[in-house]
Amino acid sequence: MLWGKGLGMRVSMNLNEMFFSQNSLEIFSKCRMRFKKRYVDGLLWKSREATENNHAEKGRLFHLLAYRYFMGLDDSFVDEKGEYSDIKVWQDRLKSYMVINSNNSYYPEFELKLAEDSIKIQAKYDLIIIDAENRAVIYDWKVQEKSINPKNAEQAFQTRVYMYLLAKAGDIINGKSIKPEDITMIYWQARHPANPVKMNYSEELFKKDEEFLRSEIEKILNCNFDSMGLKTNDEKVCRFCEFCSICNGFDSEEVIDNADEFEIEWEQIEEVEF
Repeated sequence: MLWGKGLGMRVSMNLNEMFFSQNSLEIFSKCRMRFKKRYVDGLLWKSREATENNHAEKGRLFHLLAYRYFMGLDDSFVDEKGEYSDIKVWQDRLKSYMVINSNNSYYPEFELKLAEDSIKIQAKYDLIIIDAENRAVIYDWKVQEKSINPKNAEQAFQTRVYMYLLAKAGDIINGKSIKPEDITMIYWQARHPANPVKMNYSEELFKKDEEFLRSEIEKILNCNFDSMGLKTNDEKVCRFCEFCSICNGFDSEEVIDNADEFEIEWEQIEEVEF
């Protein structure tokens, strides 16, 4: 199916069966119309401009090399002087920052899901490290040019979903429950390696996040998506939305590709900037 200047396709969705990711929750909080088009209507949009921008491809490639490194697989990279030469720099920075410790257990690209009452959430972690004392560190790789604002990161959906879910369902990893106070999350920035953003978890934050996530999901499940008042008034949100041409009649600046992989990969393509 073809619409305007983008390629579109439809994937049927049932919100009562949907596992919500940090990305879907954030989309709903910013623009319910965008959430409706993507998740209720099942409209996926592939921008033609994606072929002209390699930012997403660089992000995927870096994540792949990081995965291979922590899995002990060959992670050699040959394009050291070509179009993707900066990935080699990022790779070397990561290895210098995180030398593998044989006393730790490494779980790269690890997926967790939770279905409990009204809470159905999922996350795919770039890396989880668990030490001998069953303390866990969540790592998320960021390749964006803009440095992360720590205050924004603390309240980000990604932070709250990732840390809560690990505390709630982390026992699936090694059979041992992980206490909230034993969880840390670090955003490691490939372009700003000296400025990792670190956050510690706690029982108090865990309880707040549980209440918050339950409330946000219930808002989605109870939302009237036939309402005409779903569209955001924030032009900045519109400007980077793949459906901007439908709602506003002009093209967005966002580049989204690989839209045929909707469940996990689709969520992970869009790097959340704080």
